[in-house]
Amino acid sequence: MRGKTALAALLLTLALLLASCGGARESRGNDDNNSIGDVTTVELNERQLRILEDAGLPADYNQLNLTQKSAIESIETMLSYLEEKYEREFVYSGYVPAGGMNQEHLLAYPAGGDPDDTVTVYRRFVENEIQYSDDYANLLAKPFYVQALRTYFDSIFGEDNYKLFVNIVEAEEDVAEDSVLRQASASSSILIDDLVCDEEKLSEVVTAYGDWMKEQSASSQSSTLSFYTMEASVLEAQNRYNYSDNILSRHFLNSKNCSVSGSGSIIIF
Repeated sequence: MRGKTALAALLLTLALLLASCGGARESRGNDDNNSIGDVTTVELNERQLRILEDAGLPADYNQLNLTQKSAIESIETMLSYLEEKYEREFVYSGYVPAGGMNQEHLLAYPAGGDPDDTVTVYRRFVENEIQYSDDYANLLAKPFYVQALRTYFDSIFGEDNYKLFVNIVEAEEDVAEDSVLRQASASSSILIDDLVCDEEKLSEVVTAYGDWMKEQSASSQSSTLSFYTMEASVLEAQNRYNYSDNILSRHFLNSKNCSVSGSGSIIIF
């Protein structure tokens, strides 16, 4: 497995195969059809049965321990929240129960989409009320954000002479294509063929980008873009799954970072 997909598999194992140590978790709120400790037979839907099968667990609800019952019910509840809110199908990818330093959350991705483009759903209980939040807006904002940066850099480097990797950190729920740079923050990297960008030009490009980004994103959002130049043969081998490791291994010639804060300050380092 790759990237987040491998992590999701690990989370599935931790959540569903963990033996119950402290009895049933308190059931609060009214979003589950059955309480955690209910011994009455519960009819699981096809999705829940697939999740249990993938984890090597029995399909009979009453053969599950208390931790597993809690997990399989919570997974379905949180998936249903996501699907009802956005009116589309999502595929389960991973689940982490509340405990220790962890807030309860679910990982899923849109049906038909890339399994590594996950959405995180958080659930918490506040004064006996259930509160949900999610970051699906980040996924919606990403193609708009990528296109905005590509439009800018294509005119500088040419569309075939660089690779862009964007990670949306936070986006407003009503993000729009023509205002994405004002509505979303990102931490991104651009890898450039050194034949079209030597050290001197890199400094000029980073400075100009900072000024442009300040004009485009005048809002509370902040973004950072890391610039790296590398030989063409090295650039060709980079993809979304290996580029960060190669950067850490210093497989580049020159680098600079440009951070534009929501207050409009530009930091180049």
